[in-house]
Amino acid sequence: MFKISTKSDYALIIMMELAKNANLGYLSLSIIAKKMQISASYLTQIAQPLIKANLIESREGKMGGLKLAKSAKKISVLDIMEAIENTGQLKCFQVGKRTCPNIKLCGVKKAWLSIITNMKEVLIKEKLSDLI
Repeated sequence: MFKISTKSDYALIIMMELAKNANLGYLSLSIIAKKMQISASYLTQIAQPLIKANLIESREGKMGGLKLAKSAKKISVLDIMEAIENTGQLKCFQVGKRTCPNIKLCGVKKAWLSIITNMKEVLIKEKLSDLI
């Protein structure tokens, strides 16, 4: 069965907290960690790919923390999940990888491609603003 990782779940929670508090500017990760009762260092690890994907901004210092890099209406659940993990990639379809010699005979790949495409269509429609 399809399973959402803990990292993706926590990433969505971080993003929802930032969206709920967007009017406050930068929000300390330690505040989010305390509210979620999760290690701040673990949340820092989760925040790094979100920063790299330009979904959140980070600022150090006394008035620092994290904030959304753009409006919650412009961030999809798919954006967040793709920043955290490899959602729906099949080795044989990855760019730059050698194609499987059985690709033309393999009905499983066709089914997976359809499932992944449908899943991504749902996740891209669901915006962060819809979750809060």
